[in-house]
Amino acid sequence: MRKYIALLFLMACTLFLTPHVLAQGRPRNIYGAHLISPTHDEIRQACRTVNANSGEWGSLVRVIREGEMKPEDLQAEYNIAFEEKCLYIIRFATNIDDGGNWQLPTESTTEYIVNVIKNTRAPSHGYYQLGNELNRGDELAGDCLGNIPAYAQWFEITKQKILEVDKDAEVMVAPVDKASPHRPPTFCDAKIFYRELLNAQPTIFNNVSTLATHTYFNGHNMFGGPLISSYIAEKKYLFQIGVDHALGMNVIVTETGGDTGEETLANIQKAISAWEKDEKLLSFNIFTYNACDGNFASFSMVNCSDKSRTPLGEFIYSSQKIVGEPEFTFGATTTGTFVRDLAENLDFSTEISLINKSTDAIRRGEYELVLLGPSFEYSFSDFHIVLPGKELKTTFTMNPGRTVGCPTLRFGLARKGRVVLELAEWTPCIHQAPILEFPDLRYPTGQVELANAEVQCFDKNEQIVARENGQIKAGRLVIEHVEGVNFVDEYRCVLIAEGSLPQQWFMHFAPGENIEEANTLWPIDKNQDGQFSLTDILNLYSQ
Repeated sequence: MRKYIALLFLMACTLFLTPHVLAQGRPRNIYGAHLISPTHDEIRQACRTVNANSGEWGSLVRVIREGEMKPEDLQAEYNIAFEEKCLYIIRFATNIDDGGNWQLPTESTTEYIVNVIKNTRAPSHGYYQLGNELNRGDELAGDCLGNIPAYAQWFEITKQKILEVDKDAEVMVAPVDKASPHRPPTFCDAKIFYRELLNAQPTIFNNVSTLATHTYFNGHNMFGGPLISSYIAEKKYLFQIGVDHALGMNVIVTETGGDTGEETLANIQKAISAWEKDEKLLSFNIFTYNACDGNFASFSMVNCSDKSRTPLGEFIYSSQKIVGEPEFTFGATTTGTFVRDLAENLDFSTEISLINKSTDAIRRGEYELVLLGPSFEYSFSDFHIVLPGKELKTTFTMNPGRTVGCPTLRFGLARKGRVVLELAEWTPCIHQAPILEFPDLRYPTGQVELANAEVQCFDKNEQIVARENGQIKAGRLVIEHVEGVNFVDEYRCVLIAEGSLPQQWFMHFAPGENIEEANTLWPIDKNQDGQFSLTDILNLYSQ
C-alpha cells in the first residue's frame, strides 16, 4: 500500500583526485624492498619493515614470471598490501631458456600480462615494469643489441593493451644496467641501448610517465655524474635523444642496495638524504628482502636461517619514515531501498550495500560514510576493512527532526574528513505525523454524542509505538497527530472508547488524513477493563 523507491546507483567515478601523475609535493614514503618469490608472510613482514617508525605506503617490487601466478593469486598478495598499506610494483618477466637466458617476450606474454592486470586491482594504481636490464644479453634472449627491435615492438603493443584495460596504469620500460660495457651481444652500453631502442620504436616512451631505474653504489655509471643521482643524468640523456618529457618523469628505483657491510649502509644513508628531497623520486627498493641462495644472500635484509634482520634490514626498519599519500581512484556500486515519504521526528533505518571499486581498501577510522545535506541526526553501523571488490554492508539510521519538505540528501564516502566520492542521492518528502479520523462512531442506539477515547498502535513485534487520546464529539473522533508511525509498515491499531469494548484493525498510514470506518461501539464495558465480563453483566443488571 505504501510507496517505495528502490535506488540502484551504479557509480565508478573519480572525484577530487586525478588518477595518473603524482601531484607535485604529495607526501611519499620512499622506502621499499624487492621481493623474490615471496610467501604471504614475507610480503606482510616486508611491508611492515618499509613502513616501520611512523610510515605508511612504502613500496614492494615483486617479480612475476609468465604463467607463474593466476590473477586470484596476485590479488591475494595485493590484498595483503592493501591491509598493510604498501604499494606493489610488478616486474613482469618471461622464463629462462636452456641456455640460461631470459626468453624474448611473445604474444602469449602479452596475453598473460593483460589478463592478470584486467582481473586484479592494485593499491593506488598498477605499476608494471616490463623486463629488466635488457642491455645485458642474458636478459634479452642472448643478444642485447640484435633483439632490441623485437622487444621495442612488443613493448609498444603490450603497453597499449595494458592501457586499454587499465587507463591509469603506470607502464615502465625495463631499466638498464648502467655499468654495462659495450660488448654485444653479451653486454650493451646503456646509452647505445637507449638510442637503438628509440630508433626501433620512437614512441616507446609515449604514455610512460615513470622511469624504472637501478642505482647501485659501485661500478661505472655510463650516464656520468654521481651514482646516487645517476637517474638524473639518465633522464637528461633520454631528453637529448628525443624523449621530450623525460626531465619531468617520476622515478622508481626498482633495485638498489648491495651487501650488508658498512659501506653499503653509508651509501644508502647518503642516498636517502638526497632522494627524500627529490619530489620526482617515488621510491627506492632494496634488493633484496629475503634471499637464501649464494648469489644474493649477502644482499638480503633478513637472515635466511631465522628471519632476523641483517644490518641493512635493521637500518631500513629503524629509519624514521612518513605517511605517504598515494593517489587513489574512488568508485562504488551502491544499492539501497529507500522510502519516498517519511514522518517527522521518527527514526528511519535501511540497509545499504556498497561494492568497493576503489584502488584503496575502505578502513574504519580512515574512511567514513557521511550524509550530505540538512543537518539531520544520522548514523551508519560500523565496519572494519573492505577490500576492493568486496561488499560493505551497513545499517543507515536517520531522524529528520521537525523538518517538513522534500530535501535532497546525498550519501558520501569521506577519507580523513574529506569527501572523495558521492555514492547516491535521495530526495524523501518529510511530513507531519498523520491525522487519523473516525467520521461516524455509533452505538447500537445511535450516534456517540460525547465520550473520551484512546487509539493505540502496535508494530509487527507487538510493541506499542503510538498512544493518542481524543474526544468523540457528535460521532466524530479526530487524532491530529499520530506520533510514532511511519508510512511503510502495517500496524495493528486499537480504538478504546470510554465504556465500550475495544475494537481493532490493521492499517498502513499515509501522509495527511487517514479516514477509518469503525464498527458499532458496544457500551457494555462498564468496568473499562477491555473485555465483556461477569462484572459488566452485574453492572448492567444493577442498572
